[in-house]
Amino acid sequence: MNAIALIRLQLELEGIGATSDGLLFRIPGPDPDDISRFYVTQHEDGYTVFIRQDVPRHIREQLAAIPPARAFSDHEAVRDILAQS
Repeated sequence: MNAIALIRLQLELEGIGATSDGLLFRIPGPDPDDISRFYVTQHEDGYTVFIRQDVPRHIREQLAAIPPARAFSDHEAVRDILAQS
């Protein structure tokens, strides 16, 4: 199983679904956890980015424009963009 499939499986175990274009949503169930508005993970194949489905489109576009390696390490840039919503 590749890294992205494992990440998606972990999300599902946490009650989080992801669309094919990387938008996160809550899988109905008891005792739900919060879902991050922006989720970047580093793995052996590079980086994978997910954005919560209810983040406004203009914010999603700004987040998607950040190279994943920078988004992974530049928390201030991500925080500044998310603060606009």
